[in-house]
Amino acid sequence: MTFQYLPYEHNFLGSVEDIKTLLIVVAMESEEEALLKGQRFENVVLGKKIKILVKVIEMPRCRVLVARSGVGLVNAGLLVHLATEKFDIDAILQLGVGGAVDDRLKAGDLVISEQVIQHDSVATRDDGYRLIAPGELTLSASSDEQVDPVMRCDKALVDWVESSMSAAQLGTVYRGTVLSGSEFSASTKRKNELRSIDENGLLVDMEAAAIAQLARKLSVSFVSAKTVADTVNPSKTISDDYVDFLTAANSRSREVLVSLLNTFS
Repeated sequence: MTFQYLPYEHNFLGSVEDIKTLLIVVAMESEEEALLKGQRFENVVLGKKIKILVKVIEMPRCRVLVARSGVGLVNAGLLVHLATEKFDIDAILQLGVGGAVDDRLKAGDLVISEQVIQHDSVATRDDGYRLIAPGELTLSASSDEQVDPVMRCDKALVDWVESSMSAAQLGTVYRGTVLSGSEFSASTKRKNELRSIDENGLLVDMEAAAIAQLARKLSVSFVSAKTVADTVNPSKTISDDYVDFLTAANSRSREVLVSLLNTFS
């Protein structure tokens, strides 16, 4: 069966100059600590039962919110929902670390998402499976009501992140697909399977798909900019390389943030 996918809306931002409030999402405490090193901020608590602490950085031309979601799609989605209930957010930037699925990438390389695919959002049948847009109907939807499973990122944000990184000479920068789902992929075999989903697949993570899905529902622009913490062909094991390089990768994320904040100073 051939499906005529409805486009996945994503270009909600006219220009980076239009950003008045930017939400930066990280997953882990070590990522958050690295980003906030040397920054002045105020604390704001989101939520009543599940509380999330947001660090508010006031820039001359923009308010920057830094928040740690915790690992996984549910945690990331919860954070985005609570943050957008409290603040009028213009754009969401995901920072942190991820695992390479392209064997060209080395630890410390930077990956910008042009699009995000939730690799475990699938419809399975006896003759195989196909990707489905997370949160959307599939079997009960007609072929012309199917939503594109590829969640594209805002071009203005993608270009901004790439130009900021290049100007700061932060290392090798790639643009492509981030594959995201509820799985920590710690084997070369599995990474190669994930890469086969999309020829432009670069990185795997556990939060980007939820953020992209919520961003579309809220008509908010989104992009992910992550540092490679483990490669397809590790020197030891993928898990060992991830742990060994985590601190250095987090420091690289901080360099990325500083280069981006220069836009608003």
